[in-house]
Amino acid sequence: MTPQARQYLERKLSYVPRTGNVLEDYRRRRDRLNREMDSIGVPNEDEDTRYSVTMSLLGPEPIQEGGFLSERVPAAAGRGADKFGLNVGAMAEYFGQGLDSEGLESFGQEMAARNRQLLERSPAPYASPEEQERQGYLGRVDDLILQAGEETIGSAPAIIPPLIGAATGGVPGAVGGFAGVLAANAALEGGSTYSDRKQYYMRQGLPEDQAAQQAKKEADEVAIANLTDPELVALAGIQGGSGAIAKSLLPNAGRAARYGAIGGLQAGSGGLQEGRQYEVSETATGNPMTTGGRFLSPEGRNAMLVGAIAEVAPTIGEAALAADPRVDPV
Repeated sequence: MTPQARQYLERKLSYVPRTGNVLEDYRRRRDRLNREMDSIGVPNEDEDTRYSVTMSLLGPEPIQEGGFLSERVPAAAGRGADKFGLNVGAMAEYFGQGLDSEGLESFGQEMAARNRQLLERSPAPYASPEEQERQGYLGRVDDLILQAGEETIGSAPAIIPPLIGAATGGVPGAVGGFAGVLAANAALEGGSTYSDRKQYYMRQGLPEDQAAQQAKKEADEVAIANLTDPELVALAGIQGGSGAIAKSLLPNAGRAARYGAIGGLQAGSGGLQEGRQYEVSETATGNPMTTGGRFLSPEGRNAMLVGAIAEVAPTIGEAALAADPRVDPV
């Protein structure tokens, strides 16, 4: 954008009346900016230029100023959908690289790149972990809920095995849920590490083949840790088997007992799992952390809180599936 174009657009934006509502004012100015870009010939198809100009003149949308249900919840859900697409693409990219399947890797790379861009351009409707800690988590519970909802949608593949285990019940359900959680976590964590780190190394100037080689090394370390780390294996057992165990040991229990038993197991294990995965990922990507390091950083503490809250949806699903329709007292 030339200085003359910038000056012209800034002058036009100064004509937009203020309402006192930060989010509404931003959107009015953005609408005016879009019309002015139309008038000076910036094509609608040129999304990169339009995004760059918008960020330069207006910055990101202050979505955190919007209403919780009307603005922030839909924003978190949208980011969760983008994160789901990113994770699925990343897993396909990682598997394609490991299987030497150029077609699968290319498909996954394109899908991950598209959803990564959507995610990067979608402002988070919650404060950063550092800001949440500065203000106190009790005052930012809404942020934690939004983060948990986003993570639940984004990590949906990891929720399926425990639900199947809860519906099956008994030893088969517990074993199947455990194995499914192990595999899903390894795929999700390994895939996201591979895709993200490959992009990182390419931005640093490495050729694509070298970037892929280094990213694969780090991703393999993360995936293997999710399959073999004693703490993660134990937590996967709790995550995958809690519903099946509850169905077998509490066949005549009321809803409150099932929800309490499954919810307690899921929340505790989910929080610890997210924290340990944070440590593993940081260590594999060049920032060594010992066990317990999760408690010493805002990001680690935030990951554990979000991980615990994110277990609400799986708990509801597992408790419902663990019910015996023949005997289900309230």
